[in-house]
Amino acid sequence: MDDIFEPVHRVVDNSVQEGHADGLRDGMVEGIVEGRELGLQKGYEMGIEVGFYAGCVRTWRYLQAMDYSRQQAKTTSTTEGDPSAPASMSQDRNLDVKRGKQPKAAEDGEAGGQGCGSLLIPERAERGLAILEELLAAFPIDNPQDETLQDLFERLRGRFKATASMMGLLQDYFPREPEEEDRRQAGGDLSF
Repeated sequence: MDDIFEPVHRVVDNSVQEGHADGLRDGMVEGIVEGRELGLQKGYEMGIEVGFYAGCVRTWRYLQAMDYSRQQAKTTSTTEGDPSAPASMSQDRNLDVKRGKQPKAAEDGEAGGQGCGSLLIPERAERGLAILEELLAAFPIDNPQDETLQDLFERLRGRFKATASMMGLLQDYFPREPEEEDRRQAGGDLSF
């Protein structure tokens, strides 16, 4: 016995299948467009953040060189009248700075006992800054499909926060929310 509604069921099934195929096709096109837009937005945000980190590193290195120049000027002015100071001491330091090397601190404590030749950047922060420079140099800015990009980005972000914290600058770059600060001062938040 043939069902008299068989042709109607076939029309409904055919319409469902056609609608499914149309939806898949339209979804693929829309997905590609939305994916491209989201990728551009996230890539732009990541580029801004990496550029910010690179700019901070360059600024810190510049300030470190300026700090070292001031220290050197003080040392030169104090060693000019000192006959026991070696004549080549300031020349060696100038060569080190021009080569991009961090000169070693003198034993007389002219660098404040920091051991890295700078009062501005502590020795631990200096090591963190060097690692940060290595991570920036290794960051694949020309290859957005690199599988290590996100992992390297997270390591870069963490190293920046750690280095800024070692230099006492964490609050300058990542300030707390005013409401959170008010609660902490009022003693309302006792969580650790």
